[in-house]
Amino acid sequence: MKKIFNLLFVALISLSINSCDQEINPKNDLVEYYSINCIIRCDSTNQFATVSKMYDVPGYDPNSNTVDPFVKGAKITLSDSSVVEKQKTVYQFRDTSVIRGDESRYHTPLNGYYIKNFNAKSASILKIEVILPNGVKIKSSTFYLPLNPYSVEFYRRDNPRYINSNQLMFDWNNLIYLYESKPYAYPEFIIKYSHYESGEWKKYQKKIPISYSMVEGKEIPVYPRMNVSSKNIVYDTLTIRKTFEKISADDLNRNNYRIDKVVFMLQIVDSNLANYIAVQQMYTDDFSINVTQYDNTTFSGARGIFASMQTLQMEVSFTSMIKSLGYATK
Repeated sequence: MKKIFNLLFVALISLSINSCDQEINPKNDLVEYYSINCIIRCDSTNQFATVSKMYDVPGYDPNSNTVDPFVKGAKITLSDSSVVEKQKTVYQFRDTSVIRGDESRYHTPLNGYYIKNFNAKSASILKIEVILPNGVKIKSSTFYLPLNPYSVEFYRRDNPRYINSNQLMFDWNNLIYLYESKPYAYPEFIIKYSHYESGEWKKYQKKIPISYSMVEGKEIPVYPRMNVSSKNIVYDTLTIRKTFEKISADDLNRNNYRIDKVVFMLQIVDSNLANYIAVQQMYTDDFSINVTQYDNTTFSGARGIFASMQTLQMEVSFTSMIKSLGYATK
């Protein structure tokens, strides 16, 4: 009986070890898939798309791959069906390549697909179809609404403004689409500066948060989140000043830092991109822990994002604050 018990015990241990090995193997049942990304910039005639294929590596570090997973030979078609004019325009993407700026991982040219004559002027249904070299068809669609030019001029004329001595507000409450109501808007406030290094000015940028929060003794910047119901955003001037100060950190020689400009950017996005940004913010939230990233895709049969967007930006002057901090100006 004791011998039988020992054999059963060994068998159970062996089975348990094998089960654990199967559970922790992240490469089990890998399914081949493609990733397609195309963000239509409605304020530009040039549009780009990328198609990539899942790749494997000998170990478990995906960054060890040195072969660009870009898929060549795909056929990409973009159709623009105007809701107002009842017309349909079809564009064919062409393949292209440019010199890669960062060759730390891939040493081949940067590949992509492009069209250079895109012209959407009215509310449209945009559809994209990608035919892979193996014949597989992948599709997605989105909706494009141009901004009313009168509301854009009002937005630029009315922003920004101080609501009190310490609070600066940007307001897009009156910003409307043509033929539609409120847009999805994502704000970014960015300091573009240069640092004098090794005999030359090198360009950098730093995003201004809406506040700083202390988490376990560490100061964490809190940035605006995608909020479909937002109509404005308010920045505290003390937070703006603190962000300027962080540019030089402990470097007392602030003459080596030059503030080139401060730009407020309002990204106007469709629902596809709004949902995508919201999900990414949830995954990367500094105040929460997420083990698995959400699979947020707009394509059928592939992963990735097909969406439309346009950007409104304006330069904001902080000359007095910059000079008081001792930075150079352009």
